[in-house]
Amino acid sequence: MAHGFIASQKGIDMEVEGREIFRELIRRSLLQRKIVTESRSRPLLPISSYTYSSEKGRVCTMHDLIHDLAHFVMENECFMSLYSSAAPEISTRPCHLNLLIDKNYNQVDCSTIHTGLHCRRDSSVLSRLKFVRVLDLSSTRIKELPASIEHLHHLRYLDISDNPIRKLPESICMLVNLQTLKLYSCRKLSELPKSITYMNSLRHFLFDRLNLKALPTGLSQLQNLKTLTGYTVGDDAENSIGQLKSLNPFGEFALYNIQKMKNADDARKADMGNKKLIQTLKLNWIASSPGNDYEYCLMENAEEVLEALKPPSGVKELTVSYYPGKQLPMWMGEMQQFQYLYCIELSECRECEQLPPLETLPNLADLRISGMDGIKHILNNSRGNALQSFPALRGLNLYSMMNLEGWCVEEGREANLSLFPCLIQMNIRRCPKLTTMPPIPTLQELSMEQSFCKTQISLVSKERRFFKHLKSLRRLKINPCTEELVLLLADEKNFQVSRHGVFGARNATPYFTIQIRIVSLS
Repeated sequence: MAHGFIASQKGIDMEVEGREIFRELIRRSLLQRKIVTESRSRPLLPISSYTYSSEKGRVCTMHDLIHDLAHFVMENECFMSLYSSAAPEISTRPCHLNLLIDKNYNQVDCSTIHTGLHCRRDSSVLSRLKFVRVLDLSSTRIKELPASIEHLHHLRYLDISDNPIRKLPESICMLVNLQTLKLYSCRKLSELPKSITYMNSLRHFLFDRLNLKALPTGLSQLQNLKTLTGYTVGDDAENSIGQLKSLNPFGEFALYNIQKMKNADDARKADMGNKKLIQTLKLNWIASSPGNDYEYCLMENAEEVLEALKPPSGVKELTVSYYPGKQLPMWMGEMQQFQYLYCIELSECRECEQLPPLETLPNLADLRISGMDGIKHILNNSRGNALQSFPALRGLNLYSMMNLEGWCVEEGREANLSLFPCLIQMNIRRCPKLTTMPPIPTLQELSMEQSFCKTQISLVSKERRFFKHLKSLRRLKINPCTEELVLLLADEKNFQVSRHGVFGARNATPYFTIQIRIVSLS
């Protein structure tokens, strides 16, 4: 889009055309899909952070032969950093340049450059990029945008993510052709210019965890805006939830400071159910970047507000954080309504006393629950005659569920149904009162940290009943683990046990972290 490669057709958005072109490149094997995962530390205030694995994004790679061909065709126009002494000399008239490479730009005709990546060495070169269309300044440690950026009238794509920048200049509105503005991980950014509402060409405004009290008034005036990754509800009418009514963002959308909504009628002004293009929805009762002075809010009508924020039926991922109500809405478990919902994260909903019937969702593959001390069982509903609960779930993460006691509120029910028939990975951390493990024949990886505190020995002993119904288990991690349990597990002939570190005070009973690679289970 930024380079004008996508021909716009009347009545069809460029994004629709672009996605079809991208799919065609993949179908022709010019590009190859690849899913990258990452392990990162997520803060769950006021609890200490924990590490979990998530999908970082869908990226594409290029086969070596296709890459060599592309490089041959573009050798006089495109110069990327090769991180080697054999890097080629820069042409005097390049079109696409990686400014990270250590070269002398004084001999380069910058008027021909349309793409500038990683301007880390010398920001003064920006004033010479008069015709640049794509500018990537991400991770360059800049604290402010240079004043010369307002003269880049042809700029269509600007990425200043992952920088300690504190504010953007009002003159940014001079970028009249800018289509995409990315501000990911700019956590010190506390203010956006009011003039941003005059950037009529802006189509994609992407950010996360900004330290903003409110977004500029008038974002609804941006008629071409297709992607808005978040909105912070403010105190005054100009920053109320009603600003969202005319917007229909695509992809990911996060709503912050929901506690500032007055009532359910106020929440309905957002018209969330009709925003059909949202695929990932995050509902937060806090600011996007809560500080150390964060206080858990209380809200009398929280349940009515969340009920009124019911997402569109096509949503695929749903996150609810710091919700202060006692009951989660029943629409979360409507299997007819949410056929495409495959990921749910519930975080720090401390007042909740039971979960909605999530086990009925037909395509739920990833479930993460943390910081919900009021929950005692995962399954609470006796309604329904389904023989399988969580029929498509493949990953389950339970963190800091201090009062979680078991899986089904009805004793013996878990033995009469197929619980987690497709589960592959389970991580349980800080669930000290949990005492039982359901039979999960498909489970391959199990991590238990600071959980089953009083039942570790009894869980794995007595004719190995712990492993009897875990026939596919290949990796087990237990932390902390007593010396007695280490010896018990090491005695199994099919286990390869490795233990790391000793935990506990001097002269106290030693505790270990053990990791077991299971060769086979007969």
